[in-house]
Amino acid sequence: MGLRRRPPLEALPVASGSLDEALVGENEGVFRVDGNLQALQTRFYDRTLLPVDETIPGPAVVFHLDTTTVVPPGWNATADASGNLILERKGAR
Repeated sequence: MGLRRRPPLEALPVASGSLDEALVGENEGVFRVDGNLQALQTRFYDRTLLPVDETIPGPAVVFHLDTTTVVPPGWNATADASGNLILERKGAR
């Protein structure tokens, strides 16, 4: 068994655009709200262009090379500097 120091992690390249630059489209999406299906205007975003620490209100869909994230109505998403997409229910803290 060998031990050695691990090299430090490098900072991830982070886009510094705006939500408008990351927006790739908008259309109706169907979501269950209070037990009923509703067609709501839904924004579509490119994950690689999302600005860090800016709130993305749901309903929204975020596309990335290896995944798609749905942000339902009543939720927010925030991209962080580590490359995570954090979802929080509105009003929860």
